[in-house]
Amino acid sequence: MLAAFEKKHRASGKLVVIGMHGQNESPDKVAALCKSRGVEYPIVQGNQYTKKQVPGIPRAFVFDHTGREIFDGNPSGAEAAAEKALADAPALWLGETTYTKLKPLAVQVEKKEKLGSAAAALRAKLQSSDEAEKTEAEALLQVIDGYASRCKASAASLREENADQYLARLDALAKELAGDSTGDEFKTLKDKEAADPEFQKLRKGLKELADQAKAVESLPCCKACKGKSMKSISLSCETCKQANAEALTTLKKALAALQKKYEGTAVATKAADLAGSL
Repeated sequence: MLAAFEKKHRASGKLVVIGMHGQNESPDKVAALCKSRGVEYPIVQGNQYTKKQVPGIPRAFVFDHTGREIFDGNPSGAEAAAEKALADAPALWLGETTYTKLKPLAVQVEKKEKLGSAAAALRAKLQSSDEAEKTEAEALLQVIDGYASRCKASAASLREENADQYLARLDALAKELAGDSTGDEFKTLKDKEAADPEFQKLRKGLKELADQAKAVESLPCCKACKGKSMKSISLSCETCKQANAEALTTLKKALAALQKKYEGTAVATKAADLAGSL
């Protein structure tokens, strides 16, 4: 559940999910389990959150944009708490700084309204002879630049997962920050990627891989799994695999062809991973 939730909010740059384990398992075993469950957020070993005694696992903690703990309990309730925190948080948090000289610009930044023009105005304020105004401009620019940096990182995480979403995110950021050098950087990156033959190859390969993944998901489950309300094949169920043996063999051949066609790219790696699960 958390894996899908994290992916849903990843592009926003507003949510950070970190997993912890203390089961004394090897890193390889933890990595394999995470891959099988679609977990892509960081997992650390050992619980360093020592403010309180953790009564049992699984356990989830949710913190709002100020760092205040707002949830402590079973992970099943964490998503609702996180959704509320995301809804209650300002579009951009300005920290603890009080803005007086540049209050209109501070309000504009907090609401994420015309961020590019706000950033350009603030960069001009860096030359101000008024030290208080200059200090406020520096603080607000740190907020915008920090936001842009987080967005760039979250967009980059989409590059080898969904190339179309990646380009769309870069385009949206270029428009959101239009009027400032940061917006120009996002537009330049988007145009460069769109014109890159290697990226276009990756983009095409990811689409082909997505088609194969959908083909796997469309396979029917066995009677036992159907009785558990499953709607498609369970790759952890040997009976499901036996019932779809012929189709799975065909899919493995198609995935092997993708590995060969896109050798040396993320497509080949993902195709090999999917084939290994069949």
